[in-house]
Amino acid sequence: MGNIFKKVGYLSVLSSLLFLLVGIFLIINPTLMAQTVFYIIGGVFLILGFSRIISYLISRAKGFYENYSLISGSIYCLIGLFIIIFGIAIISFFSVIIGVWIIVNGINRINFSFKMKDSGIKYWILSLIISIVMVIAGVYIIFIPGTLLATLGIILVIYSVMEIIENILFLINVKKL
Repeated sequence: MGNIFKKVGYLSVLSSLLFLLVGIFLIINPTLMAQTVFYIIGGVFLILGFSRIISYLISRAKGFYENYSLISGSIYCLIGLFIIIFGIAIISFFSVIIGVWIIVNGINRINFSFKMKDSGIKYWILSLIISIVMVIAGVYIIFIPGTLLATLGIILVIYSVMEIIENILFLINVKKL
């Protein structure tokens, strides 16, 4: 039973190292990493699409005409091409949406900070500073490409390091467990 736990522990360390590498690549070059992921996802859709189309052609040759593989294969191919061609634009769109959402929340919090001031709450200035930082962060996310992905990379790196430490502690103490 101990060997099974060790194997699981080693696999967990390996997967954590993989997440660590992905996080580092997201920090170093978020656009290239995203583009690579979109190429892979788009390629999978293209492969699925072409396999469906080939399946249709084979079944048609055998006399089966009510096969929807041609339609689904064509749709998969179109989705794959769309993802490959417009992947970065999709990320940019979501970055703008998230950036605007953060800006709107920051502006609402600025308004709330002034209400706190009017109510005589001492810490209104701290709330105002945090709100202004939120607005700046929202603008930064909108106008600096890759910020959102780089932030995700930082989170992945932190998570991976914590996972690696926990898994190493597990492997060291597997006999006690």
